[in-house]
Amino acid sequence: MNAIAPKLCALSGGSADLDPSTKTALKGMGDFNLAADKNTDVQGSDRAGWSYAGRNLQFGVREHAMGAIVNGLVAHGGLFRMASPF
Repeated sequence: MNAIAPKLCALSGGSADLDPSTKTALKGMGDFNLAADKNTDVQGSDRAGWSYAGRNLQFGVREHAMGAIVNGLVAHGGLFRMASPF
């Protein structure tokens, strides 16, 4: 995924709190979320920061909600999504 992500700008997704073991973090693509104070908030799967342009989704341990969110985004159209529940 990291090899094709720079060439496929519609690809984004995440995992249910397991991106280190499932390797779902898109390196250098940032995390999708409201940007916090840039001086103090260095959270995120690839430490590229939080923004609405981020392509990594952080679902936490909400596997059922993750499935619903990803299915809704795909049904909306125009996006390629990936998710890993475990």
